Amino acid sequence: MSTLTREYILHSGKVLACAQTILLAILLALIFHVSLFQLRGRRSNHLPQIFQPRDKYVDLKPSQGSISMEAKAASASNTLTPPMLNLDPTFDDWIGGKVKGYRIFAFSAFLDIRNTSAPYIRVLGAAPTNYAPFASDILCDVFHEDGQLLTTVSSKIRIQIPFNGASNCSFFFECDLSSRSRPIWQTAQWVSLKSSRPPDQNNTSLPKLRIHRLAVPNPADSDGKFVACIKPFFGLWNSPFALVEFIEMYKILGVSHFVFYETSIGTEARRVLKYYETKGLITLFRWTLPYGRNDILHNAHHTCINDCKMRVINRFEFLVTVDVDEFLLPTNGMTTLYDLIQEIHKKEQANNRNPSFIGAYTFLNKFFFKEFGKVENIDGEPGKAGKIEDKLRISLSTQAYVKRSPSFFPYRRRSKYIARPNGTDFLTVHHTANFS
Repeated sequence: MSTLTREYILHSGKVLACAQTILLAILLALIFHVSLFQLRGRRSNHLPQIFQPRDKYVDLKPSQGSISMEAKAASASNTLTPPMLNLDPTFDDWIGGKVKGYRIFAFSAFLDIRNTSAPYIRVLGAAPTNYAPFASDILCDVFHEDGQLLTTVSSKIRIQIPFNGASNCSFFFECDLSSRSRPIWQTAQWVSLKSSRPPDQNNTSLPKLRIHRLAVPNPADSDGKFVACIKPFFGLWNSPFALVEFIEMYKILGVSHFVFYETSIGTEARRVLKYYETKGLITLFRWTLPYGRNDILHNAHHTCINDCKMRVINRFEFLVTVDVDEFLLPTNGMTTLYDLIQEIHKKEQANNRNPSFIGAYTFLNKFFFKEFGKVENIDGEPGKAGKIEDKLRISLSTQAYVKRSPSFFPYRRRSKYIARPNGTDFLTVHHTANFS
């Protein structure tokens, strides 16, 4: 066999693997949509357990130390794939500099003029956990497109203290523009952080960051629309089947766009992401974090969550922050997340409260442990798992694992939420910390 022939076979194998991955994505999408279409035509007591009302679930105690997906439960409905959405995924990556003797990093910056009397530039990044006391005199240099300095302003800092004792954590600098004229913010294109002290070898500045603008408000385009912000993956994550299930399930629930932050991910999972990216369904950001896994809490997930939130303000009315093994599923006849929101609004209005003032909707959580085992039959009928469609269906986590832990976690512990990006100021993993 010639060298050329061997190279051709290896190349063909890569093409075949890519094609198989794409076919897997299409197959799973069809399984979801066809299966759920059929399910809607059946009576409720013949639905798979995952689509039964809440009292049909089986509460069991988890085995010690077991970890699995978070869920609620539901039925579903289709949504259309949206047109290509530009969230500027090519502009940003982690950059670093030494400010006041500490190495700090930043990922992105946003000009926020929703309150025109108090405009500011928010810089999202990470720094040593003990940096906050030394950051009181950090200044922001604001530049024109051509690099000309427009102004220097003071900043304030927010920090998310890690619960695991990590030496670094997410930081947010807010550059105050309230004392500057409108032409300054309108022409600002770059921002950099520096100390008020004279520069030296221990006190340089952060390289310039491109300043993003928030989308122009257009309720006709954003009202009722959902976006999902997915935290960075851990390790060499490579579960393409689970990834397709996650995306297709949330599409059914009404999510029209997904934002991923790519760290170390396997080849097959990356092909799935690229496939959906070409369809305009997801935006994929590089997340080349300049820290070791144990040096910062969960891959600086608070930075990425708030980066996602800033990008989708005025583009989507609702935001969901989840991992790929977490599902928010409504019950009691509601088939989409928007149905759930509408039901909450009806109750608020019945109590003479204005639902437009709600900034976030928080839901208590239970675990559906894989250690409890899969369902052994389909539609409650023993021995009916012989069809190919049924076998494929119970290979999906959302329909195979229906036994859950007996009690809910308390509020803010493992909670999940739906937030209004335009009504919240700062997001964490399990709750919203501030409202706009």
